[in-house]
Amino acid sequence: MRQLIRPFEPGAVSISKMEFDIQFRDDIPQILRGLQSIYLNPTIREEVFQILETIIPAEIDRQNGRPGMALWTILVMGI
Repeated sequence: MRQLIRPFEPGAVSISKMEFDIQFRDDIPQILRGLQSIYLNPTIREEVFQILETIIPAEIDRQNGRPGMALWTILVMGI
């Protein structure tokens, strides 16, 4: 079954502890803060995952996913 979020690997930094320089002129810090906000808010995160579930093509087996391709990874890679 496809995972929503992969478990943290040893040595990984928690997304809740990451800080981003919002004064940076590039869009990346704002995008990362948005992803952090989605990840840390369970209600919004569940809504996002429900939307992602609806856009997965019908011919894809929802009970079987590619290893490492959790819905969160699909969202981040899509952005």
